[in-house]
Amino acid sequence: MLTWFKQHFIPHEHNDHRPHLLRTEGAQVMLFLLLASQAFFLLYSFVILPTSKQVAAVLVPVLISETNEERAHASLSILHENELLMRSAQLKANDMAAKGYFAHDSPDGKDPWYWFNQVGYDYRFAGENLAVNFVESRDITDAWMHSPTHRENLLSNKYTEIGVATAIGKYKGKNAIFVVQHFGTPLAVAPIAVTGNDVTAALGGAATRVASNVAKQFETKVLGAESVRQDASQATFFERLLSQPRSIALVIEFAIALIAGVALLLAFFIKIRIQHPIIIANGLMILGMTIGLALMNVIVTRGSI
Repeated sequence: MLTWFKQHFIPHEHNDHRPHLLRTEGAQVMLFLLLASQAFFLLYSFVILPTSKQVAAVLVPVLISETNEERAHASLSILHENELLMRSAQLKANDMAAKGYFAHDSPDGKDPWYWFNQVGYDYRFAGENLAVNFVESRDITDAWMHSPTHRENLLSNKYTEIGVATAIGKYKGKNAIFVVQHFGTPLAVAPIAVTGNDVTAALGGAATRVASNVAKQFETKVLGAESVRQDASQATFFERLLSQPRSIALVIEFAIALIAGVALLLAFFIKIRIQHPIIIANGLMILGMTIGLALMNVIVTRGSI
């Protein structure tokens, strides 16, 4: 191992003061790995993910898990996955994808609460968060957490249940994944004091609502089997991995940049009087490529909330 490291990283007389890692062959291997990781990232993020319902679906358990992790950090109870909220979120996501809009109110005048009513979810509190054009679930959660109104929904102690859905469609002429997060507290939950008027907000992309009928707050209902709360989804390691194509590419790029940087420093300083221009040029090329690709990956994956 030590001999291999010395041959590939350290200039000395037995490798003609040209570390194998920075020779043309070594640089070609690193360049291939860079381009392969970039091709994976671009293909998965902008071809497979926006056109495959099966792949896009892995975002849902990841988003629910990340939401509950944020709530746990804030010492709040977790939200339980509710089948009706999953359906209402899916209907809203499908509508945005089919009509190519991104807003709480649809072009034909349907407000967020329309979708709750469509599936028969009788709520005391309800909320909606939206996102579009993201390729990683962690980026969506981070964006919501950095937006005051979205964060208020995500960390509200008024909600007990959650539903999340994704849909594939066109937004501004490009393939996009629409993400809808629905929050709710059903009428069956023990009542707390609320005002008698509707309280609705749609600020900065987040929408919240308190049901308007005070008498309705005190009704006792037996929810149907389809409304029974389930344990919150826990994303598997594989699902989390699939939902982070950019992060995988960045890890590979960082590793290659680190290897090339170490080799370049050793090549330059150990035998500072014996330099081979091609060795230095190869090292600088690999470093420049990795930095450029990493910056591009961050820029092209910015979405909207």
